[in-house]
Amino acid sequence: MKIIKDNSYDIVSLLVNQIGITIFAMMLYTAANVVEDEALGNGVILAVSIFSILFYLFLLYTAAWDLGAKDKIRIDSGRMEACPYKGAVIALFANIPNLVIATASVATLGIFMASAVDGFYSAFAVLNLIMRLFMSMYLGVIQAACVAFKDSHNLYFFLQSIGYLVAPVLPILATHFGYRMGLAERKLFGNSKPKGA
Repeated sequence: MKIIKDNSYDIVSLLVNQIGITIFAMMLYTAANVVEDEALGNGVILAVSIFSILFYLFLLYTAAWDLGAKDKIRIDSGRMEACPYKGAVIALFANIPNLVIATASVATLGIFMASAVDGFYSAFAVLNLIMRLFMSMYLGVIQAACVAFKDSHNLYFFLQSIGYLVAPVLPILATHFGYRMGLAERKLFGNSKPKGA
């Protein structure tokens, strides 16, 4: 629990980045919905989703790189002990709401599919809406990945829920990678110093 206490600001910062990208993606989806051709509209939604995910991962990488670079200074001066998995750990804690909602969504729909008890479907419907709003950047990619099952309504949404459950792996990996690169003081995109500086 010490890592949560010591890094609560960074965890909240990662969560705020997700909320910002969620709003950004929702605005882009709204603009994409004006396309009247269904196939073209689905392609635009997929492109918006891919762009939103990449932008989100870039933001996480950058924030984690800065954190890793700051920690390197503390580690080199002996004020802090090295923790090479700190980026992954704080990203995991920042993604707990995503994981909880997606797990509950998968569980409630799975129980409904096995038992046909309507209350579980009602719970799934609420959780599914929250999950899609909170992780909207993944919407287009997950829908495109599951489109083959569109005719089987319950299976289609069950597979999408599993996709949302797996999706937090991406921000965890991006944050871990960014933090490790910051600790090593290596830049992914090279040095941006002007020539002659």
